[in-house]
Amino acid sequence: RRVLFRSIFSPEHSSLNGLFTEGIKYIIPTYQRPYSWESIGKSDRNNQINNMWDDFFNFYSNSNDDSQEYFFGSIVVFKKDGFSQVVDGQQRLTSLLLLFSAMKCFLVNLQKDESGFDESIKKFLNVALSTFDKLLFNEEGLDLTQSLKVKIERASGFNFDEILNKVISCEDDGTVLQNIEDKYKDIANRYFSNRDYFIKQLNIEFLDNNTFTKEKAEELNKFGRFLRTKISVVVINTINFETAYNMFEVLNNRGLPLSAKDLFRNFIISEFDKNKQEEPEKKWNYLEESYEVTSDFLGRFIESQTGYQIQKSSFNALLDYYKSLSAIG
Repeated sequence: RRVLFRSIFSPEHSSLNGLFTEGIKYIIPTYQRPYSWESIGKSDRNNQINNMWDDFFNFYSNSNDDSQEYFFGSIVVFKKDGFSQVVDGQQRLTSLLLLFSAMKCFLVNLQKDESGFDESIKKFLNVALSTFDKLLFNEEGLDLTQSLKVKIERASGFNFDEILNKVISCEDDGTVLQNIEDKYKDIANRYFSNRDYFIKQLNIEFLDNNTFTKEKAEELNKFGRFLRTKISVVVINTINFETAYNMFEVLNNRGLPLSAKDLFRNFIISEFDKNKQEEPEKKWNYLEESYEVTSDFLGRFIESQTGYQIQKSSFNALLDYYKSLSAIG
């Protein structure tokens, strides 16, 4: 029984150094919903980034025990074509990437006006920038070309992977967001606004009257080491999509709760993808735009097909119904 358990999935405790180790390649598949964490509100539904920063920094400030770690949840993946396909945890993974990019951009901004720094601070800036670059990028080929360790797969619609790369490269949102359709603009803006929120917090904590002092450099160095070594996750490596998806349903307990519609959308798009249908996300968008697909509708639909009141979640009831149809032929 234990051998069977480990052959299906293997949980692995990891620091952020391990999560973003050299050579790792994550891909956020097309069936995932768009990036949704925000830093603009006062409720748990729209200030996940605020909470993330507060949790990290308060734990760092108040911990006197080097053996203590801050547990940031779990990530569920399975390997395909050399990539770790992210089935659960893309919100955490992307937000960590944005925090690292904020650290990078904070350092880049300091380097723009480093004439007043002594050699020790200049050296620190170079080393720290190199450290965060290594967390963000893999170096590939003989020319050591940098490639971001997280890629957002595109099926149809907007290319959010391009936006993520621009954010990581410390570009401003002004010109980038000008020509984006409104239905994609809010999502694209989250990447910029969340990165900028982190930069704002770094300015508050690590500048002394807008000046970067040696004392603040030492403090930033300690904080950076804390992020890399004392923030931990559990990476659950599974053997295939089906196993990863089952783990996803059980472990999805952070961020915005998924509705039956969210789960159904992800499942349908993944089924299109598995059956080699072109532009699976576009097919779902057509379905959603043509019919009023809601969680309540899904529940009423499955009851109309089975003739009895559902005793479990509407998504799980739909899944059972789908499997029964597949068994028939």
